Amino acid sequence: MKNKILSPEELTTNAIALIAHQLRSSLGGISSASDLLLQGDYGKFSTGAKEMIQMIKIRSDRMLSLAETSINAARLESGVFDLRPENIDLAHEIKMILAELEPLAAEKKIKLTAQIVLPSRVFVDREILRNMIFNLTDNAIKYTARGKVSVLCRIEGDHLKFEVADTGEGLTAEEKKMLFQRFHRGRETKHKHDGVGLGLYVVKKMADAAKAQITVQSRGKNKGTTFRVLVPLKI
Repeated sequence: MKNKILSPEELTTNAIALIAHQLRSSLGGISSASDLLLQGDYGKFSTGAKEMIQMIKIRSDRMLSLAETSINAARLESGVFDLRPENIDLAHEIKMILAELEPLAAEKKIKLTAQIVLPSRVFVDREILRNMIFNLTDNAIKYTARGKVSVLCRIEGDHLKFEVADTGEGLTAEEKKMLFQRFHRGRETKHKHDGVGLGLYVVKKMADAAKAQITVQSRGKNKGTTFRVLVPLKI
């Protein structure tokens, strides 16, 4: 049997996934070590030293999220991503995600707000919801130079609805068409931000896996963007 000839995009995805696997453990170790230092487990530090340690943590967490996104993209491409819904405290999960992203927003002086109106338990796939909300919020912070990023999550009928809105760079009609493609990062912004162009691709793939609807609205460049996702609660 002949070996399958991979396309250039498949080769790139596989290479990114391999590198991401190697980086994940090291980056996780750096982040954990930074936490211990900030908590004072190894003595007191000056204010300047604490700021530098916090910066190390922010950068390592950013790279760790890129590694996780790359790994998930490879899993989705290879068809080994299974849907596993369960009863979870989704409000708590979202608060943890926002707490993780708050330092990135604070670094850019962006106001990160949330309106979460949910029951104590929601029957959804934890990994899918965490990844979609994290990637959309992270993306909004990344492409917002000033202003705010707002997260909304509530139940509407038999769907879970969440929105991530920002006051950032906005999108042209042409950019909307390309938004969820692999490795797409936008012509004007690709050199200004971290990433490999997989975050929104992963969000779309996960939305498809959960039979969710995802839409994006923007009035144009520099007029902000709103992503809206409707996830059926009975899959």
